[in-house]
Amino acid sequence: IDEIIGRPPTSFRPPYGAQNQAVCAAIPMPVLIWSVDTLDWKSRNADAVYRHLMKDTFDGSIVLMHDLYPSTIEAVRRAIPVLKAEGYTFVTVDALLAARGPAAPGEAVFERYPPAS
Repeated sequence: IDEIIGRPPTSFRPPYGAQNQAVCAAIPMPVLIWSVDTLDWKSRNADAVYRHLMKDTFDGSIVLMHDLYPSTIEAVRRAIPVLKAEGYTFVTVDALLAARGPAAPGEAVFERYPPAS
């Protein structure tokens, strides 16, 4: 991976989100798991994906979507202006962790909330 992306990875998303204590303990970086699954792979219906996204997204969400489905792309095109109008900002998971506190190696990260003051 280092050779392909030009730097070492900073986090790991297990295939299918499959993780447990043993997996997390074996991974020397944060383990990323989504907190919102739009089920786009299952429905392949833009309206259904849009409804999941709008109903389930919250501040600090990590959203799972697949860019290979035209229905997902259509849902995202509809959702982004609405979510932006509601005050959401879209960032990479690395940026989310940088803004809201780093994750420990092996920590399963589902979302990040503002740090407690």
